Amino acid sequence: MILAKPHTLLVFAPRFAAVSLAATGFLSGVVAGCGRATNAPGAGVERGSQLFATVVPASNEERADLIARARVWTPTSISSVDVLRGPDGGRSWKLGETIKCTFQEPSKDDPLGGRTEKFMCIDESGDDLKIKYGSGNGEVAAEIAASRLLWALGFAADRNFGVRVECKNCPADPWQYITDFQNGDVGGNAGPVDDFKRDAYARGDRLFIPALVEKKFSGEKIERSNDQGWSFGELNSIVPIDPAEKVRREALVLLMGVLQHADSKAEQQRLVCPKAELTKGIDGQLGCKTPVLVVHDLGWTFGSGFRSGVSKMQLQDWRDTPVWADAAGCVLSVHEFPGATLGNTKVSREARDFLLGLLRQLSRTQKENIFRAARVQLQDPISSSPAETEARIRSWADALDEKIAALAEAPCTR
Repeated sequence: MILAKPHTLLVFAPRFAAVSLAATGFLSGVVAGCGRATNAPGAGVERGSQLFATVVPASNEERADLIARARVWTPTSISSVDVLRGPDGGRSWKLGETIKCTFQEPSKDDPLGGRTEKFMCIDESGDDLKIKYGSGNGEVAAEIAASRLLWALGFAADRNFGVRVECKNCPADPWQYITDFQNGDVGGNAGPVDDFKRDAYARGDRLFIPALVEKKFSGEKIERSNDQGWSFGELNSIVPIDPAEKVRREALVLLMGVLQHADSKAEQQRLVCPKAELTKGIDGQLGCKTPVLVVHDLGWTFGSGFRSGVSKMQLQDWRDTPVWADAAGCVLSVHEFPGATLGNTKVSREARDFLLGLLRQLSRTQKENIFRAARVQLQDPISSSPAETEARIRSWADALDEKIAALAEAPCTR
């Protein structure tokens, strides 16, 4: 990458969350046949060198059967999990590792959803990466912390890594550019660009700190329509074939309540078939023996939910938000975004005890490393010293201990 001669450090407004590399000059820092494969448009989406095929259930009843046979949890040696390093399997990145990539132009045919800062980027190996960025974007830390916690306990989640991103030919504010493009305000018959947007659209070699790179849970999506996912209502209403799975599912619901998973729309969860579970019948139909219920988007967590506006990865908000609406009845207190599906759900005492048994296996170091991996010190306001960083990490771990204590103290007798 050829850069201009170094001179004064140039930092854009906080909305942009990017530093110009040209200015800084530095670069480090189911049974067979239960679902069927299809080549219909939209059924498989090509991402770089990979092809994410889709298993398409033939009916709603077939899909419900898949959910009934799916699992949410896998036994894990929790005490030996390296929370700071993160999950193995597929590509991974070290904490703070630099990713070099080229901005991928947005497409109206395959738009980026959501409302928070993100962009797609193609790295030097040709892999297509989803990047979230910005110190004011609570999802950058929340997704890492929440997915590490789920993974450590044995629940299925995407893999997220805290990195620095050197983006070639990047707009100063990628998300402003992408949303304007998707809204038809860039190119074509779009009107004149004002000074603010001209600055936001300006291309260059950009550095994004903090940032995360997301890699989806490995496997094939199972859905009858794009972004169908699954709802927590379905999780509660469809009786699992394995009786033990009911308690595990309720434990996942409870964990989502503890985290204040406020945006639990069906599209934020995915039904996935691991490659080893795929089957093919003699008629060529593709099925799945044991699907996995994955919580995909965990960005709206560790806050007060949607009680008083957007609250993501806000320590005091999370501390002040109770776990229970009714502790005696084991009823969650979840403040949700409209359209979410979690709700103030009642869980069993057995599910509470199951989740407690998992959480109590986490050491104090592992709890702190959840938030160290999330780099909470790089959120606004950014920590000014190593001592302040460690104090903030300890405070987050203390808050997690408070939530565990609240679980344990609930009578759950009604």
